[in-house]
Amino acid sequence: MRRRLTRSIFGGVALGSTALLAALTVAPLIALELTGSPTLTGMPGAVGVLGTALGATIVSRVMARRGARRPGLVLGYAIAAVGSLIGAAATFLASFPLLLAAMVAIGSGNSASNLARYAAADPYPEARRSAVIGWVVWAATIGAVIGPVLGTNAARPLTRLGLAPLAGGFLVAFVCFCLGAAVFALLLRPDPTSLSDTSESSAARTVAPSAAAAGAASSRMRLALGGMVVSHSVMVLTMTMSPVHLRHHGVTLGAIGAVMSSHVLGMYALTPVAGYLAQRFGNAVILATGLVLLALAGVAAALAPNGNAAALGGALFLLGLGWSCGFVAASGELAQGVGRAERARRQGTADTIVFTAAAAASLSSGVIVSAIGYPALALLGSGVAVIAAGVVAYYTLNRTWMMSPSETT
Repeated sequence: MRRRLTRSIFGGVALGSTALLAALTVAPLIALELTGSPTLTGMPGAVGVLGTALGATIVSRVMARRGARRPGLVLGYAIAAVGSLIGAAATFLASFPLLLAAMVAIGSGNSASNLARYAAADPYPEARRSAVIGWVVWAATIGAVIGPVLGTNAARPLTRLGLAPLAGGFLVAFVCFCLGAAVFALLLRPDPTSLSDTSESSAARTVAPSAAAAGAASSRMRLALGGMVVSHSVMVLTMTMSPVHLRHHGVTLGAIGAVMSSHVLGMYALTPVAGYLAQRFGNAVILATGLVLLALAGVAAALAPNGNAAALGGALFLLGLGWSCGFVAASGELAQGVGRAERARRQGTADTIVFTAAAAASLSSGVIVSAIGYPALALLGSGVAVIAAGVVAYYTLNRTWMMSPSETT
């Protein structure tokens, strides 16, 4: 039953990521057509990230209130499906504000896809949850590969009908979100939360938790959240301006696409390995490792010769790899401990904070590059990652936050 539920969640996440990438592929192009301003082409993606932050709060609260994952996942995809139709309407009506509203709604679908990793982990014992999360995060690779292709190819039939061709990306997103919602509604039975392993909680309830145990658990959660925020923000900060930096130095669009593909490959291709290593060596060790990789990636990006796509592609692959280690390990830590409802609320709050920070990093990256340049931007991200790695390493060596609350008790 665990395997069946995991496969269903994997399929739902793959459909959701396909929908998201199809919409994100056409949204900047539609923004350029509607406004004529290259400056505003990043707005749809930025408000989409804010929609993800808002959606994480809404979806997680529904999960906590209902005591089940399925209603929240279905709701998130349903809102995103409506948003996809609004996006298509915005294209037909040539309305930029309507386009931004659509991307906020589509962001809720991304929040559901992200929270689905915790739903997949619920039925498994705590020791195995990081590995399961790694596999579910890997499902986004499918969407990263086929989403942009479907989004652009859907323009052909609309062109023949004399309709706005770029609306095809949103129509693809609508179909995929609807299919994903159907997968969650029909196949997640019983709800993953109902199979949640409670042996750790039961053991903890037999002994009143001490102040040391409560402090250790609190430290673990704070460090996991802080590590996830830093991992995601540093990745977004460096990644966002990389295509602009390459284009400024005359790199072709094809080469820029290859560089960004290497980054996506680094992000998702090895997430199952990151999950296995977190299960084998502990979440703290792999989180610290991911932060170190992010720091090295920032240095490599800063030292890459201007216009050298291969060198920057290698740096961005390393950047993606560091993100995958940090994101999976921190998620594995947040999937442990406390009751079901509290865990869902905590995970939703964590994703809200993470994606709000990512939106801020994305919006500020252009300002930072204009002020100090791309190499300095990359080194800034590297410095933040080094500090975070040092903090996690300190607590890892002390082993306080690596223990479960029951062990500390």
